[in-house]
Amino acid sequence: MKRFPVLLILLAASVHADVYKTVNEKGEVIYSDQPTPNAQRMKLPELPTYTAPPVPSLSSTPETVAVTSPYKSVRIIEPENDATIRDNQGVVRVQVVLDPPLITKQGHKIQFYLNGEPHGMPVGSTSISFSNLDRGTYTLSTSVMDTKGVVMMSSDPVVFHLHRESPLNPNSPLYVKPKPEPLPKPPLPKPQPKPTPLPSAH
Repeated sequence: MKRFPVLLILLAASVHADVYKTVNEKGEVIYSDQPTPNAQRMKLPELPTYTAPPVPSLSSTPETVAVTSPYKSVRIIEPENDATIRDNQGVVRVQVVLDPPLITKQGHKIQFYLNGEPHGMPVGSTSISFSNLDRGTYTLSTSVMDTKGVVMMSSDPVVFHLHRESPLNPNSPLYVKPKPEPLPKPPLPKPQPKPTPLPSAH
């Protein structure tokens, strides 16, 4: 066990300098990298070397599959950007124009998005209507997809503002006048106790 660290020292020293062996008066073997009288130069085998292969560079960006699109442009023409729409039923008509027109024979469809979320399923039509939308501001966009659901081209988003009359507004056509509450019924009279009959005289 004592020789193991000595061998490690010898192996490490052999890389940089020669190693010498001497035996002192007590018979102890001493190894050193400095020559001394009666020292014996040791012949140590060369240490094997290992060259690691180059590490391939890793990229955090996933590979993107290039999709060849037959379309030159996709844009929304209705509603116009920053348009204000007033509809008490919350109906918004959408019209999309493609160049060339939508290739329905190859199964191409359009996915509509409201505020970045898919609105309904992809459809094979360039015009649809949204109904019963709440009042507020919306961001509308579209994407053209093939039969595998791969996006071939997307439109620039447009913003529109939807206004609906509140049914609580008396000037709104949706306003329904509340029925008057019925008057409370008067309380029924309490029954009067019957008089106690007097005892008859004999």
